[in-house]
Amino acid sequence: VNAFIFMAAFLFVFFAARILFGSPTAKLASVIFAFFPSLFLWSAMICIDITIIACVTAFIFFMVKFIRSRIGIAYLALMLISILGGRSIRPYIAQILTVLTALAVLCRIALSLKLKFTAKHAAIILLAAFLVGMAPGVRQFLRSKIDKVTHQMIVSQAGFAVTDDSSYAIYPERCYEAKACAPAEFAVGYARGMGYALFSPFPWRIDSRLQLMALPQVIMWYIMLPFALYGLYLGYKRDKASTALIFIYCFSALSVLALASGNVGAVFRHRDMVTPFVLIFASAGIIKLREIR
Repeated sequence: VNAFIFMAAFLFVFFAARILFGSPTAKLASVIFAFFPSLFLWSAMICIDITIIACVTAFIFFMVKFIRSRIGIAYLALMLISILGGRSIRPYIAQILTVLTALAVLCRIALSLKLKFTAKHAAIILLAAFLVGMAPGVRQFLRSKIDKVTHQMIVSQAGFAVTDDSSYAIYPERCYEAKACAPAEFAVGYARGMGYALFSPFPWRIDSRLQLMALPQVIMWYIMLPFALYGLYLGYKRDKASTALIFIYCFSALSVLALASGNVGAVFRHRDMVTPFVLIFASAGIIKLREIR
């Protein structure tokens, strides 16, 4: 069963990359995906991980098709099915994909009406959102929601931070005791957590056999990230809507890991939820640089 799910994810990565960048990028991305150590190992050992990866890659593929198609009802339905497939495994991923679905619908409407979204429109939307958020009733509501989410994130992170030697803390000790922190402390904690979400396990902090086994993949990950940033730029030039939505997904998933997780092994494993898209953009960057040379 795991092998069939992995094959499905492999095919979704190939076809999504081919739509976004063409066949050369699709071939390179799918080959790297197939032999990427953690993806290969987890697909053989843990059905849950490869299942959520397959659901996410399927969603992104159907989302890109939905945005580009004239009549996309079937693709929209398949997007919703992909969300349902991952909801029972990782609910927060399903929530992110639900928001992406709404944004994809808005993008599809804008493209159908041939509306152009510029920096001026973005500034107007941000200003309107700020003014609405500053309204007395809305401000209190948002503050209560933010405090509740912050409390949940700190409690979740604290559960990891005191577990074992592979755990880490991102907030000062008083934040864990009070189950709350100041905005500045929260921002610093977020930055520290994002560093772990993106780069751990750090090669200079290897302290276990499992982390040593992960070292080759970590070095490969470090090498791929600059190419992925370049590929992200190329993707935005080719397809602004799809690239922006994929970036929003990756950023949101990594942000949840940054704030709610606190174990090096868990972060390393759950980071694979964005790995397929990093590989797609990195492959695009590599192919483009090879063409230039």
